[in-house]
Amino acid sequence: MSGIVIQAKAGQAVAATDPQRALGVLGVIEKEAARVLTEMRALVGVLRDGAEVERAPIYGIADLQRLVDDTADGPRVELMVSGDVDNVGTSVGAAVYRVVQESVTNARWHARGATRLEVRVRTDDDVVHVDIVDDGTGRGHRRSSARGQGSGLGIMGMRERVELLGGQLRAGPLRDDGWAVSATIPRVPGQ
Repeated sequence: MSGIVIQAKAGQAVAATDPQRALGVLGVIEKEAARVLTEMRALVGVLRDGAEVERAPIYGIADLQRLVDDTADGPRVELMVSGDVDNVGTSVGAAVYRVVQESVTNARWHARGATRLEVRVRTDDDVVHVDIVDDGTGRGHRRSSARGQGSGLGIMGMRERVELLGGQLRAGPLRDDGWAVSATIPRVPGQ
């Protein structure tokens, strides 16, 4: 839902000056809202009468390219994936996807002056490493974004998701310019 709100704000910001880009943002909002609506209907069905859950697709590492291909406003996203990502469990893959999704959304919305966002996902025998770095200007640029301040709930949500799987997440400004999010998640949750 937070992604939908951020996209809606972006659409409003560009509607007067770039109607074509605003239309692209509306398409992203429509897709995400339809997905959330499907999930909410399934949840209500379970709560109401114990209905069997009809699950929406669970996105994972293999779906990260769709975040890069998204035509939303903001810095260009460069994705690098390495290691044996095919044998990462569903819950870990979903957590990686959500960390990257939130980080990309945050950079597109808050990274003042950013032109590039580098996303690296790397696996080794035991851990999935996720590193997202933008080249925004000004130390702590998230707090002083020209588009407004965030609530910090996105970072908190990412951290909680990663920690539930036995991992760790750090997010904050870089020494000079830019912002980084770094997560390590065990390939087998809880180890």
